[in-house]
Amino acid sequence: MSGSSPTPPGRTAPTSLSIEGLRVVWPGRDEGADVAALGGVSLTVPAGGAVAVAGESGSGKSTLVACVLGLLDRRRARVEGRVEVFGTDVLRASDRELAALRGRRVGYVGQLFHAAFDPLFTVGSQLAEAHRAHAPAAATDGAVAEALRLAGLDAGPDLLRLRPHEMSGGMLQRAQVAAAILHRPDLLVLDEPTAALDALRRREFATLVAELRARTGAAVLLATHDLGLAARLADRVVVLHRGRVAAAGTAAEVLGSPPDGQARALVEAWRRTAGGGGEAPGGAA
Repeated sequence: MSGSSPTPPGRTAPTSLSIEGLRVVWPGRDEGADVAALGGVSLTVPAGGAVAVAGESGSGKSTLVACVLGLLDRRRARVEGRVEVFGTDVLRASDRELAALRGRRVGYVGQLFHAAFDPLFTVGSQLAEAHRAHAPAAATDGAVAEALRLAGLDAGPDLLRLRPHEMSGGMLQRAQVAAAILHRPDLLVLDEPTAALDALRRREFATLVAELRARTGAAVLLATHDLGLAARLADRVVVLHRGRVAAAGTAAEVLGSPPDGQARALVEAWRRTAGGGGEAPGGAA
């Protein structure tokens, strides 16, 4: 798997994403106790690197992704810390600054691929609209065709005329990837992207993302409970438990020889289910 180029001695490696002391607290319901979704999380995704944020449901993964994309509802949540994407603090950025990042420099693939497209319009027309949001219309047809090709789909007219319900789950997932890479973003954010896929489709998705990363040099932030996917895609793994970092290190360190505590429990539970269709943690690199 391709990674970032070596950094010359004495120089700081460029950073795609930097999270420092991120704390998110939601007010309790019906005068109940407040809920700390994230309790001081820090991590860095270098340019061209891949970091997986792993953890069970409720560990804070999706809240972290919402912060990175600038989608957290700050009218309700109390937020502390910084989340910088290519030097822009998205927690305090304007709508215009966020619009310039999303789609163009940051691509997103979520778990609800069935809801990623409007059912009333063809997938081709929606990909074209997404491209025109950041680029000249004259280049749209070529960009859409190239993105579909990179995502492993035939970009012929028959496919472009299909509506979402006329596609299989695997095709929709690849179409969502095509939408995410339309503008060759520098950072791909993947939020439980294989949660609704079977074991074969999960392996195919991992191969697809690894190939895209090698071709484009994009950095990857992966939020997942699938440690097999983390083993295949990530250089480093951060394990969250109840909103806090339980372990962090290279993929081989954390998944191959996890420390005591919640990280070890998570890895052992994953091993008991045969890795969820992914590779063994010890093979991470």
